[in-house]
Amino acid sequence: MTFASERAAIETRFNTEWTTGSPAALRTPVGWDAQTFEPPTDESSVRLTILNGDGINQSMGDPGNNAIRYAGVVMIQVFTPGGQGSAAARALVDLIEPIFTNWRSGNILFRTMNVGTPDTSPPFYMVPVSFPYQRDSFLG
Repeated sequence: MTFASERAAIETRFNTEWTTGSPAALRTPVGWDAQTFEPPTDESSVRLTILNGDGINQSMGDPGNNAIRYAGVVMIQVFTPGGQGSAAARALVDLIEPIFTNWRSGNILFRTMNVGTPDTSPPFYMVPVSFPYQRDSFLG
């Protein structure tokens, strides 16, 4: 699995699970990884960012089957209109949690969600949530 296919799998999973209703629509506007996104100030939205970390050799000496494990984090910022408390943000965090918690796709394995300290700077109430994951690749 490549970095490009990793990104595609993560974004596809979020897009699929964040879609609801008939006709199907995203629950909120979404800012996708590294794309320009201005959260609207009058409605809730989320921004998904994929942060890649270190890679480490897990095995060697078996050409074509050497395992490399990459660490990563999916960060999702939950934006709700400021000055209205935490209820709307907490409801969205509850919807996000099952999307990636312990999710496995091919060689990607996610762990449990972490919730960061809210930022209450106007005009938003923003809660950062993150999901650590690992991805194994097999190279020569």
